[in-house]
Amino acid sequence: MNINEKNVNKVTVTDIYGKTMIELNGSNIKTANTTNLPNGVYMLKTVLANKETKIAKLIIQH
Repeated sequence: MNINEKNVNKVTVTDIYGKTMIELNGSNIKTANTTNLPNGVYMLKTVLANKETKIAKLIIQH
C-alpha cells in the first residue's frame, strides 16, 4: 500500500474489532506491506509530523 500523505510519522491499520494489524513508526513513511492481511475492511489511521490525524477505510482484496 502506498501512502500519499507527506510527513507521515505513524501508520496504524486495525480490523473492524479494533485489533491492531499493522503499526509503523518513523519519519516520512511511504509504504505499508498489507500482503499478509486477509481480505476485508480495515481502518487506516495516519499521524502526520504536525500531529494531525487522518482516518480512512481500507478495503483489502487480493
